[in-house]
Amino acid sequence: MVILERDGLRKKISDAEDVHSKQAAALANLQFVLEQFQKRKQVQEDLGKEIMELKSQLEESKQGLQAASRLSDQLELSKKLVGTLKEEVIKHSVSYKMVVREISAGNSG
Repeated sequence: MVILERDGLRKKISDAEDVHSKQAAALANLQFVLEQFQKRKQVQEDLGKEIMELKSQLEESKQGLQAASRLSDQLELSKKLVGTLKEEVIKHSVSYKMVVREISAGNSG
């Protein structure tokens, strides 16, 4: 009777150890999965931050390009104005020379 009871208790202990071992393995698996999930979440957060930084840089670049475009337009207008002013200077210079000739001719004659 004591031997049967001993064998029964050994069986129960063995079964309990098997259950404990399986539960420990399951817990280890769950911890591994949780760590992987946390790493993935951190990577996603890092990528989100990087995306926001890139969007900010893109916006700054767009603003810089718009400013450069405006400067280019202003430069083009300035070039046209300089060309127009040069033409006016040439016209006035020709008129001035004609007036000087007329005055010189009037003084000579």
